[in-house]
This record gives sequence, structure tokens and C-alpha cells, in this order.
Amino acid sequence: MVTAGSGAAPHLPRELLWVPERCDARSAWLGHIPFGFWLVGALGPRVLVELGTHWGHSYFAFCQAIRDLGLPTKAFAVDTWAGDEHSGHYGDDVFVDVDAWNEQRFAMFSTLVRSTFDAAVEGFDVSSIDLLHIDGLHTYDAVKHDFENWLPKMSLRGIVLLHDITETRDDFGVHVLWSELTEKYPTVGFEHSHGLGVVCVGDEIPNAILALLPTESTDHALPRVFQALGERLELMARSENQAGLIEDLQVENEHRLRIIEDLQVESEHRLRIIEDLQAENEHRLRIIDDLQAENEHRLRTIEELLEIRTLLDAEIEHLRSTLARTQEPVERM
Repeated sequence: MVTAGSGAAPHLPRELLWVPERCDARSAWLGHIPFGFWLVGALGPRVLVELGTHWGHSYFAFCQAIRDLGLPTKAFAVDTWAGDEHSGHYGDDVFVDVDAWNEQRFAMFSTLVRSTFDAAVEGFDVSSIDLLHIDGLHTYDAVKHDFENWLPKMSLRGIVLLHDITETRDDFGVHVLWSELTEKYPTVGFEHSHGLGVVCVGDEIPNAILALLPTESTDHALPRVFQALGERLELMARSENQAGLIEDLQVENEHRLRIIEDLQVESEHRLRIIEDLQAENEHRLRIIDDLQAENEHRLRTIEELLEIRTLLDAEIEHLRSTLARTQEPVERM
């Protein structure tokens, strides 16, 4: 078991100020990425394994450091990419995205292992892993099982990271295991971004990392630097995310304004159509009025003609009677 070092805190390397290539303000691990960059450089792991990768924000930060520092590390991400009770269940689109990102940037040293943790552990030699990040199901039983199951695979330089050591809601139990491990191993914990525990399980931990461990005589500022840099990165990501949201809202607003303008043009067009229809209707009403007046005139003419016919019929009947009376004396003669 290691003993905590008492040397001066290490200098601040350039990777602390790196910006992760895969950066999302929604990532719960975002605030620990500066420490992740530094840890990869300080430890120089020969084999790095992550249990529970999901979208890959922590894993690809490790890979970015491996690549940019030119390390000979072999990295492995183990996940079913199907989700669990804590991360939520999801479809195959997550793995497709992670696999594409890995293939484009880190395929020369990074391998995605789509498997359960228990099935994958048999693929690693005893004492072969220098850095193990456990971020799977967060119940006490699950995380304790993962820690104990993979512990024989840890090397003499082995370090285990546990995420969510400050989460106490629901059935999260990492904080319970963390409390137990602090009694057994040299540890250092970060409380920001849901908490990250660093457990030194090996006996040959590099001095730069031992310098982080708290002692009775020292109170190094470097852990606070990691926290400040992590919070800075979270703020930057939120700012970029908000800027993106503002830009999206502006684009959406412009789109809606164009829709309003189109609707106004369409409304004006329809109003003109209504006005034309109203004018046409008024014209037709006038025609109807004229036809009704013409019809009434014709009806009156017909009535007058009928009256004249009646008079004519009476006159004709009268003339017939008169003619008949005048013809009777002539016939008697």
C-alpha cells in the first residue's frame, strides 16, 4: 500500500487548459475533464479501461490526452450501450454515434467493447490495467461488485476512478463504497460535478499523483485548481450551449417572421378575393333586382293583357249575339 507523498505540488502542465473535442454542457463528467487530462499525463497508463461510457465524454477526454501527449496507451471502453436504471435506456443511435467518433479519431489505440462488465473482465490479464474508471450502475451492490471484480486486474501503478461519490439520492450507493474505500486505500476526492473519487490501489503510484493526497502537514492547492478549471469548463460549455440556443431561437424567430409575412400576404390576397366576391355578389344582387323588376313588369303586362282578352271575349260574344238576332228575320222571309 502506498504512503502519501509530502513533496511540493507538481507544476501545472499545458493540458489543464485544453478544451475537450467532445464537449456537452449536459455531461455530468464535464467538470472533471481537466483532471482527466492531467491524470493521463501524470500516470502514463499502459492500459486504460472505462466501465460505463454512454456518450463517451469522459472516455474521449482520456483518449484525447493519450493522442495529444503521444502516449503508447491502449484504451478500452466497456458498455452495452443499452442503458440502465440510472442513465435511462436508449436505442442503438448512441453506440453508432460513439463508434463513429472513436473510429474517426482514436481507432489506432482505442477499442469499444460492447459487453457487460462481467463478461468483459475475462478479456484482461491480471495486474494489467493502470487506470480504471467505474461509471456504470450506481447502486451500492453494483458498484462494489464492479470494483471487487476488476480489482485483480489492476497493476502496481493502478488507480481506480469512481464517479458520483457525492450523489445520495434514490438508490445511489457510490458514496457508501467511497466511504469504505477511504478507510482502506490512499484516496483524494473532488466534490464538484457529482463528485469524483481517486483510489490508489497500487503500490507504485507516481509521485506527481501522490502529491495530490492530503496529509496532516500539507494542504495542496492543486485539487482546488482542478475544481476551478472544471467549473470554468462547465461555464464555457453552458455559455456555448446558451449561445447556440440563442442562435437557434434567432433562426426560429426569423423563420416565424417569414411565416407571418407569408400569412399577411396570403391574408391580403384573401381579403382582395373577398372584396372581389362581395363586389360580384352586389353585382349579382343588382341583376336579381333588375330581373325581379322586369318580372313584375311582365306580370303586370300579362294581367293587363288578360283583362283586355276578357273584354275582347265579351265583345266578341256580344257581336255574335247581335249577329244571330239580325239573321233570324232574314231567314223567315
